[in-house]
Amino acid sequence: MKSIDKETRDYVYRRDQKKCRICGTPLHEYGHIHHLYHRNGILPVWAGIEHSNHPRNLVLLCPLCHQKLHTPPAKYAAYWAEWREKAILVNIASEYEIPVEEIFKHREAINEAIQKK
Repeated sequence: MKSIDKETRDYVYRRDQKKCRICGTPLHEYGHIHHLYHRNGILPVWAGIEHSNHPRNLVLLCPLCHQKLHTPPAKYAAYWAEWREKAILVNIASEYEIPVEEIFKHREAINEAIQKK
C-alpha cells in the first residue's frame, strides 16, 4: 500500500487547521492522519473517493484520539460510523468551499458537484 504523499499530508494539515478533528487539540508534526475507510476496505462511491489516500478519506487526529478510534467499545460502533460519514461530508464541504451547515442540508448538490469534477 502506498504511503500518503507530502502534498496530501500538507493539504490535510491545512484543511483541518492543524487540529485534531475529534478533540480540537492543536497539532504540529505530531498529528496522525487517519483513513476514514481502511486502506484495504471498500471505499464509498457516493463520496467520489478514488483511492484510500484521497484527501476526502483522511482526517487529522491527535495520537490519543487516533488510538481511541481504532479501539472503540462495541457500544460506540454506530456513533463512529455516523461520525465517519459526517467527516467525509465536512471534507467535501471544505474542498468545494461550501459552508458545512449547507452540506448537510443539500447533499444532492454535493453529488452534482462531484459528478461535474
